[in-house]
Amino acid sequence: MKIHFVFDNIHGCAHSYRAGVKSNDDIREVTCKSCKKFILKRGLKSRDEIPVDELGRPHFKAKREWSDGQLSFIVKCPICGEEHYHGGGRDPENIDQMLGERLSHCSCWDAYVLE
Repeated sequence: MKIHFVFDNIHGCAHSYRAGVKSNDDIREVTCKSCKKFILKRGLKSRDEIPVDELGRPHFKAKREWSDGQLSFIVKCPICGEEHYHGGGRDPENIDQMLGERLSHCSCWDAYVLE
């Protein structure tokens, strides 16, 4: 029996929605070809592949985006593949002070560090 990828409400293929299918949120265990393509396309990683600091927080390089004078930091979670937006303020002089620990917007982490 194939093992499909399911993580929270993210499904790797149409078959993973069916009741009774075998699924796993650990991408190393997935055997379904469609689910594997989904994982590769989104660039997902297993939790073991992501380095964390001594407090168990991963560090992510944040993309910076200005809109209407407001800075946003955008990070893509490597486990679920979702993009998360964090406010960065309006002062371009203090951008580096706005980086650091942030609460996670997904259930993959409690918190992470923006760099």
